[in-house]
Amino acid sequence: MIVVFYGERVENIALILIVLFLIIALYTFIGVILGLFFNTEETVLLGAITISILFLVLSEFILPIEAAPPLVGTLVSLNPFVIAETALRKLLIFNLSFGSIQSDLLKLSGYL
Repeated sequence: MIVVFYGERVENIALILIVLFLIIALYTFIGVILGLFFNTEETVLLGAITISILFLVLSEFILPIEAAPPLVGTLVSLNPFVIAETALRKLLIFNLSFGSIQSDLLKLSGYL
């Protein structure tokens, strides 16, 4: 199915929806785990903010993986935020097929 989005053709909308579903499920699962570990709403909120900041700092948003030391680059490449962002970039910007994001989908589903 071909969808036109802001004048651009998006041919793999089903794959995009699958990736978005996995991302939503993963972050919901992280929220549920945080809710189980902490007792009060305030500590859950503090834990969620801390994990969100860690995911953001350990992503390609601030420092590219190529510029990081090898050990840090390996840890950053295992970040679910980076995996999800890479998969969506491959689908939305480069318009690649299922074969190119298969390893990313396996990594994301492995976190679940």
